[in-house]
Amino acid sequence: MSFRSIVTFAALMSSSAAMAVPSQEQLDAALAEVKAEKKVIDASWQNPSIPSLLAGVHDNGSSRDGYASYLCLVMADHGINGAIVRVMDVSSKDWKELGKANCQ
Repeated sequence: MSFRSIVTFAALMSSSAAMAVPSQEQLDAALAEVKAEKKVIDASWQNPSIPSLLAGVHDNGSSRDGYASYLCLVMADHGINGAIVRVMDVSSKDWKELGKANCQ
C-alpha cells in the first residue's frame, strides 16, 4: 500500500467518524442541556439521524444566528458534529425561524 493510499484511507476514516450518527445517550444529554438554557422555552430533535435541533425562544427582535452557533458548541460538547440548529420564535403561530447554524 502506498503512502498516498494510507493518507487517503486515514482521511476517509476520520471524516466518517466525525459524521457518525450520534447515540441516543448523546442526543438525550445534549437536548437536556439545551432545554436547561434560560432563553430556551422548548427544544426537540426534528430529525435525530441528521441531527437537526429546533430550539424555541421568544423573539427579542434580534437575529439569533449567534445563539444557534452557541448551541452548536453544546452539541460538540456531547460529541455531536454536523448538526443543524434552528432557533425558532415560540410566540409566532408558525414558529418563525430567528436564527440558524450549520455545526461543524
